[in-house]
Amino acid sequence: MCAYPNPFDFVPFADASPVLKFPEEWLSYGPLRSGYLMVKMEALTPLHIVGEQESDGNQIQQSFFYQRHGKPYIPGTSIRGILRAFIEAACNCCASQMTPFYPKTPKQHAIGFSVLKHSELSESDKEKVDKNIQALDTKFLVPESSEKGVDLASFLFGYVPEKMAVDDKKKYAWKGRITIEDALIDNADLNFFEDEKPYQIPDLNGSAFMGGPHPSASSWWYQHPYKIIKDRTIKFIGSGYRGRKFYFHQVPYRCTQSYFESSEWNLNATKLYPIKMQCMKKSATTESFAIFFDAIPEALLKLFVFALELAPHIRHKLGYGKAYGYGSVKFSVSDGFYHGKEFDDPAPIPVDELRNEIVEELNNTCQKKGKEFGQLLHLPSLDALATILWYEEPLKYTFMYPFFGKGGFLQSKDVTSELSALLTSSQKNFLDTKELRVTRLDGDKIAERLYVVKPALHFGVYQKNSFRYKELTEKRSFSKSLNI
Repeated sequence: MCAYPNPFDFVPFADASPVLKFPEEWLSYGPLRSGYLMVKMEALTPLHIVGEQESDGNQIQQSFFYQRHGKPYIPGTSIRGILRAFIEAACNCCASQMTPFYPKTPKQHAIGFSVLKHSELSESDKEKVDKNIQALDTKFLVPESSEKGVDLASFLFGYVPEKMAVDDKKKYAWKGRITIEDALIDNADLNFFEDEKPYQIPDLNGSAFMGGPHPSASSWWYQHPYKIIKDRTIKFIGSGYRGRKFYFHQVPYRCTQSYFESSEWNLNATKLYPIKMQCMKKSATTESFAIFFDAIPEALLKLFVFALELAPHIRHKLGYGKAYGYGSVKFSVSDGFYHGKEFDDPAPIPVDELRNEIVEELNNTCQKKGKEFGQLLHLPSLDALATILWYEEPLKYTFMYPFFGKGGFLQSKDVTSELSALLTSSQKNFLDTKELRVTRLDGDKIAERLYVVKPALHFGVYQKNSFRYKELTEKRSFSKSLNI
């Protein structure tokens, strides 16, 4: 079997804990700047933001672009979300957007688990969550209070403590220093077709929604190898998220047609049907919109502009259908003004000069000589981000989820004999009576051996064995994205 790579991949969590600082420490990164940037966004592939949807029973038939008062736009909150997610990954910050826990459910989660350290579980939920499985290392939790400082992303985008009295929350909450306007789109740039090819994504003809499995502890897909247990069947249990999830860029029509033409995806049990989408067409741009910043040190303003425009071969993903190639976007700063103690009046931002300074700092950072915001970047994470978010036309690679049948997410036959060949006598006995703990290295070896019968057991092994994945990773790194 040699399937296409999965459409998302992970930026592994760093070994080091996120850096926490007090406001005065974050504010020390150069002279303070307040002002605004004027920005446009270009759709590199068709883009869809979900608005009204038409359904037939449980099946969504078509999805219209988000509108308010008859005007389509991209909410500033959506743009803010992708920028925060990028900075959190690039700078080894705390993980701000997490579902607290996943209880055991009949169809989705054979094993319940906690993501956050969550003591407020109801009595019924406590019975549905394995307290020994923690998906997120506690050092990456957003602090419950800011008494010991907060991470960089929280400083820039705002922070509200979780477990504090109302009066204390007001005392320790930090207002975000960045505000992003909505980006308006011309109605003429919206359509359901491009060159007579429909904008569409595949969905399953059933109750489950297309998009791969939900985060689960029942395999080594979202989580690292943890243990193997045996009751009526052999179960592979994971613990600890692999990292922060981002989606690859690809050509939407080529990807979606690969699903509809796939014999595996169109078995009777999983036959696909299309959801039509109204999209902002490729190469269309939004109207200019403002990003306001308030009392941000100059070095952190440069970091933010880098996170917005990125490197020449790295681009953001935004909106709905990212797994199928939709939503590749490029942000460009045209101009702006700022003021500070050094200026009597607001001064125009020297955008080109600022870009050159950012590129110089990024080059220095790759050589471990960063002096400004480069000291806050985590190079291994930047390499992982560059590998996933690399955008270079023509888009060469196709990415698809493993199909849900045997040989995809379901194993093609019982794995007992194959697993037995890998275990020592004492391990087999231990597995028969209790559970067998496995290291990450052991998990890799086991998954490699079982790949033929259970290819989607282990995310890393699946990606490594997929079509052209090695070629893809060898060609991409952060320094290469800077053309170093």
